[in-house]
Amino acid sequence: MKQYKDRFDLLTILLVAFVCMGFISCSDDDDNNSSANKEKTDSELILGTWNFTSDNGNISITFFDNGTYAHFDYKYFDDYSGFYRLTNDSIIFTIVQSKNISYNRSVGIKELSDNSLVFEGYDSQRISSGIIYNGVYRGTREKNVDEKTAVKYRKDIIGDWKVTYDLYGTMTSTLRINDNGTFVFYDEKPSDGYNGTYSICDDKLLFVEDSQKCPIGGLYKIKELTDNRFVLTDMYEDEITGYK
Repeated sequence: MKQYKDRFDLLTILLVAFVCMGFISCSDDDDNNSSANKEKTDSELILGTWNFTSDNGNISITFFDNGTYAHFDYKYFDDYSGFYRLTNDSIIFTIVQSKNISYNRSVGIKELSDNSLVFEGYDSQRISSGIIYNGVYRGTREKNVDEKTAVKYRKDIIGDWKVTYDLYGTMTSTLRINDNGTFVFYDEKPSDGYNGTYSICDDKLLFVEDSQKCPIGGLYKIKELTDNRFVLTDMYEDEITGYK
């Protein structure tokens, strides 16, 4: 009789153990699912490149996580960059025309989700920089790379590059990209070059330099990027190639 009791006690212990293990496993799954499904904030949702349609023509806007943005107007074939700030129901754009001249433009957010951004602008006329937000703009997210690739791009872009680009003929210069968000573009000595900041998000790379005379200033799409070679294309399909 004792033999059967001992066997019963053993089975009971094993059953309890399996139940506990299952409970822990389910709890872990719930935690993982909860983390994966965590609702994004507006500041996170807006990051990336959005392609907009409107009655005033099509535009593209890339929002970077350091508060900068780049705007391309397909109607006028112009590109601009500046800073943006989110409020509860609006986006405030600071359009930088030059080092000492900037303009603020506010648009009302009508919808913001993972794949849709709709805003309405109330500008009555174009400012001297050429930009205008008037009417409703309906945007869809442009997603060309996965998160793993985007993280790799941020790491691989750092370093000193020998770059070739077209400026009244093929030119060769040095581009130093630092891990603190700054860059130096120069021919012979860094002290004689252009200093600026850069922003990167997914497959978009923005170079900003105060004098706006740097030959590589502006927004680029990363066509290819490894730890020793890159190919960038601007919105006008001109290419910059870099080697380490």
